[in-house]
Amino acid sequence: MEAALLKIDLRGNISARTKQMCAYADDVVIIAKAQKALKETFITLQKEAEKLGLIINTNKTEYMQLTRKTNIIKEDTEVKGKSYEAVNQFIYLGSQINSKISIQEEIRLRIQAGNRSLFANKKLLNNKDFNAASKLQIYKSIIRPAVTYGCEKWAMTVTGQNRLLVFERRLLRKIYGPTLDNDGTWRIKTNDELEIVI
Repeated sequence: MEAALLKIDLRGNISARTKQMCAYADDVVIIAKAQKALKETFITLQKEAEKLGLIINTNKTEYMQLTRKTNIIKEDTEVKGKSYEAVNQFIYLGSQINSKISIQEEIRLRIQAGNRSLFANKKLLNNKDFNAASKLQIYKSIIRPAVTYGCEKWAMTVTGQNRLLVFERRLLRKIYGPTLDNDGTWRIKTNDELEIVI
């Protein structure tokens, strides 16, 4: 794959190039400023890959257009007689990329992944033989990484941050349980108390 990618002309600095490529193993993203440049790059990659015995999977190949215009109609694109589906979002290396350039949907998907991880480890977190410190380690080493995967590239908003904090506080309340007040009543821990215990 690398031999095929090296045949593509990507001269110029990052701001002046008409096309860019992101590639990891067999997952390739072609980014171009114009549809003509995109198609030319795709055809070149396809030809070079075929010379090496590699075939592009047309069922997994998708096309997405980014624009500031709000009235753009999503249309499939055609290259050498084959049509490629136009999408508003796709997953690349486990992260969601969308045409709105919004991180909110990615955060929603990461919280879903955290909930799946939480469900998979439910027995451990409910086990009375484990103390709170052990359960916290399970959270930090298994569940939290599922939620924060790819967070280095997030342009965090207050809304996104709050959604992540709500998820974390809900889990911490489950780990640490309620607090016994001086009057003998039980209550859930406040946000400030959770910040102290973590």
